[in-house]
Amino acid sequence: NPGGLGHHYFRSGFVKAAKPMTAFTAPPNDGGARRVFVPAGLEDNPALDEDYRRKVRGIADPDLRRALLEGDWDIFKGQYFKEWKRTIHVCEPFELLKDWKKIVCIDYGYAKPAAVYWLAIDSDGFIFAYRELYETELTYSALTKMIISMTTDEEDIFYWVGDPSIWAKKGDSELSGAEIIEQTYYEKTKKSLKFLKGNNDRMNGWRVFREYLKPRLREEKTTAKLQVFSTCANFIRTLPSLVYDPIRVEDLDTNGEDHQADSVRYGLMTKPTPEIIKAYKQKPYQPTSQFEGNL
Repeated sequence: NPGGLGHHYFRSGFVKAAKPMTAFTAPPNDGGARRVFVPAGLEDNPALDEDYRRKVRGIADPDLRRALLEGDWDIFKGQYFKEWKRTIHVCEPFELLKDWKKIVCIDYGYAKPAAVYWLAIDSDGFIFAYRELYETELTYSALTKMIISMTTDEEDIFYWVGDPSIWAKKGDSELSGAEIIEQTYYEKTKKSLKFLKGNNDRMNGWRVFREYLKPRLREEKTTAKLQVFSTCANFIRTLPSLVYDPIRVEDLDTNGEDHQADSVRYGLMTKPTPEIIKAYKQKPYQPTSQFEGNL
């Protein structure tokens, strides 16, 4: 069952290690045995009587109660995004409509992973994270080339938005990371890159993030304004594991694997509704040195 001392071990070693009902081999340092996660809810066990079910429904801790009633391994004490629920926020890949607006979000890292997400915005402002890049030891130019190679000719990307630290010049470098990205993009495509400096107001950013995670009805189905393709495995793996910062209690703990959350937060903070992106497209391109902030 979810909860308790073994929660994180079983969540990572069984539940999240592969898709449900899919056999896999555990790593050597965890025994190397063949495993499979077979989900089973409270109602799947005919041996449990109504008295037991009543006891579970009466558990005072709302997180543990939900975990046991729904077999939800993505919720635990201290979890930062308690709104997250795989059945609501994860969808299987589908063909995106060509007229949906698309953007690319970047949280850069070298020793730590660079996290890149492609977001598509439908006509109602619902956002789909449909592709991810999660790699270490990529220079700015190598990352730019990889993003370009992973983007198809049919995709009309309206802008990129990045970690604001990319704009800082470090050491003896004459160019900032943002300038290297823009330069590499132009060399590869012969086009100017619309590259926005991400808004790093973390508290407001997480509030916006939560708004997109809130459950809502759409065509009589419970969903949310942020949907993640099941192929974005690292986002799905890490978001529910993020916890509160023990000092700055309204922020999340940056010691966790938060690169994916930061990347998408930069995108959401640009308020990428179809109307705003359309207005942005009509503006003339401005170099990085002249453009600050988000839309």
